[in-house]
Amino acid sequence: MNIPCSKFRTSPRCDRGGFATIVIIVIITLLLIYLMGNVRTLHYLGRDLHMIDQLQQRRIQKLPPIVVTNTPARVGITHSPGR
Repeated sequence: MNIPCSKFRTSPRCDRGGFATIVIIVIITLLLIYLMGNVRTLHYLGRDLHMIDQLQQRRIQKLPPIVVTNTPARVGITHSPGR
């Protein structure tokens, strides 16, 4: 026969429910701390990538324009006449 836990009666069986609740709360707290650390790291990573992208765009804009011609490139070795 199961006797329910009461306020007046203390037994080891009644104390386990509170301990399990504390363990679950601690585990959830640790997971939230880990999650917040990852979110912060991703925020800083995104900010750094944005800064690198801006620096690359500025560097590319400073380069002289590339001239494209329609003449084919010479293939092979050419010899000068008279040798």
